[in-house]
Amino acid sequence: MRENGWEFLLDDVFSFCDVHDILIPKLDESYFPGKSKLSSDLLLGMGSLNPVNSFSNFDKGKIMTLAKCYPSEFDDRKIRDLSYQLDTFIIHMRSGNPKFSNLQGIRELAKALVEANLAKTYSLVYLLVKLTLILPVATATVERAFSSMKHIKIKCGIALNMKTRRGQL
Repeated sequence: MRENGWEFLLDDVFSFCDVHDILIPKLDESYFPGKSKLSSDLLLGMGSLNPVNSFSNFDKGKIMTLAKCYPSEFDDRKIRDLSYQLDTFIIHMRSGNPKFSNLQGIRELAKALVEANLAKTYSLVYLLVKLTLILPVATATVERAFSSMKHIKIKCGIALNMKTRRGQL
């Protein structure tokens, strides 16, 4: 099966997927390329938005790099506007307002921005906060999908191997 039967199975799978309009992933591409620059940029940017200890991790450069990871949300004009918003945002957040002084995470920051009616004032910062909250869920969903594909490939391989041993192929 490994030598020349695999192509026949893949041909059947591909034709089934074509008939049922199922997207066929490129199995020879690497989906988890280890530690990538993009992953680092995302994590560092997310950490820079964390409000813990009066925004002690705030780093405008890392937040700007995070925004550039979302080109469909942040064009050149929005990147420029975000830069201005971040300058006033950090001053406002550190000004001693009790609503923002003891926040324990990005989720609490999003909630506080809405409650203080600042989500529109800092709309681009708020957008980044929302994207940061969504990212772990999106990542977990993709990882589960690829994990499922791995299990299917293994099960198909086992089933084909058993059929080959029985002489059914």
